[in-house]
Amino acid sequence: METRYKIIPSRRRSNAMVVHPETAANWGIEAAGRMTLRYGLASLPVKVGFSSKVERNEILLSAEMVNRLRIPLSNQFDVIYKNGKIRIGPVIGFLITHSARDFSKNLRILNDYVRLYDQIGGTIMAFCLENVNRKRRTIRGAVYNPRTKRWVRGVYGYPSSFFIRSKMIPRDYKIHFQRVLGKAFFNNFTFDKWRMQQILLTGGLRRNLPPSQLYRNPEQVGVLLRRYGSLYIKPIWGSRGRSVIRVSRRSRQLLVKYRKNNQNQTVLFTSYRKLGDFLGRLLTPSQYIIQKAIPLLSYRKRIIDFRNIMVKNGRRQWEEVALIARFGAPNSVVSNISAGGSAERGEDTLRRMFRLTPDELQHFRERISRLSFRVARCLDEVGVNCGNMGVDIGVDANGHLWILEIQHNNPDPTLALDAQETGVYIKILLNHLLYLKYLAGFETKEGEDE
Repeated sequence: METRYKIIPSRRRSNAMVVHPETAANWGIEAAGRMTLRYGLASLPVKVGFSSKVERNEILLSAEMVNRLRIPLSNQFDVIYKNGKIRIGPVIGFLITHSARDFSKNLRILNDYVRLYDQIGGTIMAFCLENVNRKRRTIRGAVYNPRTKRWVRGVYGYPSSFFIRSKMIPRDYKIHFQRVLGKAFFNNFTFDKWRMQQILLTGGLRRNLPPSQLYRNPEQVGVLLRRYGSLYIKPIWGSRGRSVIRVSRRSRQLLVKYRKNNQNQTVLFTSYRKLGDFLGRLLTPSQYIIQKAIPLLSYRKRIIDFRNIMVKNGRRQWEEVALIARFGAPNSVVSNISAGGSAERGEDTLRRMFRLTPDELQHFRERISRLSFRVARCLDEVGVNCGNMGVDIGVDANGHLWILEIQHNNPDPTLALDAQETGVYIKILLNHLLYLKYLAGFETKEGEDE
């Protein structure tokens, strides 16, 4: 790990910075003189001098500059020098809510992140959209103090990068942040299920996608039900299995299964007309996707699918963190944990369900890996900044892989905890931080995030 530096305020003239001569040499500074100091998005001219009286891990900086740049003195920083510019950081942020009313409550979601502070350094900032001053480019939020392990409220400058841990931001804010930060913030977009389907089809993944159509009317459902025998109808916006419906033909009856008030519901119809009347009241055109139901693996009436967790790391590379198997509640139409499901390590499930040898398991796992990285490339190629996602994959009895859904809008990392994979959970959070650090201009060197 590289040296981290403490900022020591001094009473020297307003634009003075003093460091040990060896420190300056390590940075690549050959001679004292005028330079530019940057912290976050703010920068000021600075006159750099050398003194052997300053400790090698200290930066003596005028108190006026500390105040103007709003640098927290409790933190320790990485430093990058290039072409007369000194950057202190990283300064990374989390947008955790839109409303100031919910800020304190939502601050708790960062508790596990800040426990990893020593591996990141710099400044970790939390803020809400309501307290962003776009004109002054300031934020009323909180900065983590690693000494006291508490959050310090105040007004700070913009971070160099941030992670949207709230719902999606309005278009005017998105345009503003793109103008100021470029692509240095992620989860800055969302695709509905139908748009995602088109992206994956364009990326050559048709063989792994269930046949799908955008819902127009109940008659369309009847046509597809006659063709395929069983369908899933999913809202194009939504997650956690909410409002998912399964429709099947069973002898002379039409079976509809869905969840309502956290309970599994089953309705039987004796004609397509009655089914159509029911769906017509329930569904809105163009707001649902109809998919052929794939006969997925199941165990004791519990459907099984797999989430391959993909996260970008400190070198902006996609990293496959873990494969988690999800078991739906008995007779449920979805496998989501929030709907009563459970989870375990994906490799254990594959080995048990297909009775695989170690070599066969490795080959199966490599197929899932290749498919997931192809999905990741598809998203990269459309120009969005997706820092983390879950590739939800179904496996049929023949071992064919089906892409069921792409969870690209901040998939919940606690799924790893549901599978008793604490190390995986920590790895996900660490990669989020390392990717933020990269976006802030502080790239992780090979091996540092291992």
